[in-house]
Amino acid sequence: MFFSHSHANSLRINSRSKYAFFQAKKAISAIFLAAIFTVLPAQASQEINWLDYEDARQLDSDKPIFVFGEMTFCSACKKMKKEVFVEADIINTLNEDFIPVRMSTLGIFPNTLADLADDQGDPLELNGSPGFVVIQNNQYSVFYGFQSAETLRKIFGLVLKSDEA
Repeated sequence: MFFSHSHANSLRINSRSKYAFFQAKKAISAIFLAAIFTVLPAQASQEINWLDYEDARQLDSDKPIFVFGEMTFCSACKKMKKEVFVEADIINTLNEDFIPVRMSTLGIFPNTLADLADDQGDPLELNGSPGFVVIQNNQYSVFYGFQSAETLRKIFGLVLKSDEA
C-alpha cells in the first residue's frame, strides 16, 4: 500500500475541510451579491434626472426649469457634480420641484438657450462655467461659478417661494 491508513484518513479530513471551505465561500459570495443588488437600485434612484433643454421646454409643466451649463474641462463643474449634485436633498428638490436640465459644451462655443433673449435681444448664451439659469414663465435669472449646496438650497427656496405667490 502506497499510503498508510492514517495518511488516508488525513486526506479525507483535508478534502472535507476543503469542501466546507468552498461551501462557506459560496455562501459568503451569495450574501455579498445579494447585498450589492439590494443596494444598487436605491443608489441608482438617487440621481438627478437631467433632461436636454429642448425636451424640458416642450414639457407642459408649471415647474421652474433649472439649467446647469457646463464646459467639459471645467474643474468647478466637476466639483459641483462630485460634491453638490450628490446630496440627497439637492437631488430630491431638483427631481421633484424643478425640471433639471444639463447642457454641456467643449468650451469653444457657449451653451445657448436660443428661445430666450438677452438684454440686447440676442439668444441667451452662458458665457461662463458653470453657468446656471432658472426659468419661470419665460422670465429667467442667470448666475455663474461654483455654488455650494447651501447656496443652491437658498436659491431653490427663493424660486419655490416666488412660485407659490
